[in-house]
Amino acid sequence: MSEQSNGHKAPVPSSTLILTITFDQMTGHVNVTGPIENGLVCYGMLECAKDALRAHAAQKLSGQRILPATAVPFLKQ
Repeated sequence: MSEQSNGHKAPVPSSTLILTITFDQMTGHVNVTGPIENGLVCYGMLECAKDALRAHAAQKLSGQRILPATAVPFLKQ
């Protein structure tokens, strides 16, 4: 199995597709590298990324819920 480098981490298997999106905050330019010639794969990867972001946000929020005082046993009145 041949490997490629993603430029950031250890080499990854050649079966792994890498889609990189960079955004320059100063200029507003966006640069995309990866399998952009295959739109279906690229859009699919973006959808998976959106799902991962939603799951991360939900997980982050689940640990920060505000409970009413009646739901906390030692605060029951």
